[in-house]
Formats: sequence, C-alpha cells, structure tokens
Amino acid sequence: MALQGSGTISLTNVLNELRIANPNRSSVISLGDADVLALAGKGSPPISLSNLYGRSAYTPMSGTLSNVYMTGMAGNTGAMYNETESLTISLSGGAAPYTFAWSKVSGSGSVDAVNSASTVVRMPVQRFGTAGDASTQVVQCVVTDAKGNTLTRQCTVTMTLN
Repeated sequence: MALQGSGTISLTNVLNELRIANPNRSSVISLGDADVLALAGKGSPPISLSNLYGRSAYTPMSGTLSNVYMTGMAGNTGAMYNETESLTISLSGGAAPYTFAWSKVSGSGSVDAVNSASTVVRMPVQRFGTAGDASTQVVQCVVTDAKGNTLTRQCTVTMTLN
C-alpha cells in the first residue's frame, strides 16, 4: 500500500507505511529519520511531507529456490533406496509474516508436508532401483506475504542412487 498521492499526509500515515516493511519500527518518528528519508527518495534533509506523496515502503518479493543437500542411500533394504533432498527458498522483500506452500509438480517421491510452513522442505524419496538409477522431481514453493502477494519458484532435483 502506498501513501496517498495528494491531500494531507501526517507522520502517523508515514509511520504506518514504514511498518509495512518493518513491523517493529519505533513509533518515534521525524522527517530526518533514515527510513523516512529513504522512503522519500532523499539522501539527506531537508524534506517535507509532500516529498512522500505516492511513496510505498513495500518492496516486491524476490527469491531463489535451491537444493541444499542430499543424503543418498540413507538406508537400503535389498533394492529399496531411501533418499532425502532438502530444498531452501531464500527471500527478500515482501511483508512479513510469510506462508509457504510446497508441492511436487512432477516426478517420483513426495514432499514432506511437515516442513511446509518454513523456508526449508525435506523431500523423502523411497523407491526401488539399482545403483546409478536417477530420478527427477520438480518441486514448487508458493510464498504468500502478509499483504496477500505471492511469489512462485520451482526447482528441478535429480537424484542418482549410489
């Protein structure tokens, strides 16, 4: 949400806008505060409330989804292999708190729903095969921020049985 484009702006309006990006922001505010100057697009004073027309403290979300580690053949019984892949989404921007919805788009294995509320998901795979067999999964994470904005990222993971 942005500050209004015309009319009267109060420091309370500015404070509420700044709290979109920093919910714990102190209620003590002045036009010379670093975050107020940044919101106004100014490097230093002087500024006036009119410099804040239409400004928004909200930064759109961006992020990457990456494969963090894999344990292969964590335990095998005969030709049954157990593997775990751990994926992490790194975020910037948006408005906290965030929710995370993980899902498998394609491939074998399943996404562990126990970890679906965090930035990390573990994807256990149990399957039959022999050493050298590979499987590929596409995993997706949809992040929703406190303002209802979403960011979707996918990661392709290939696991080779050891």
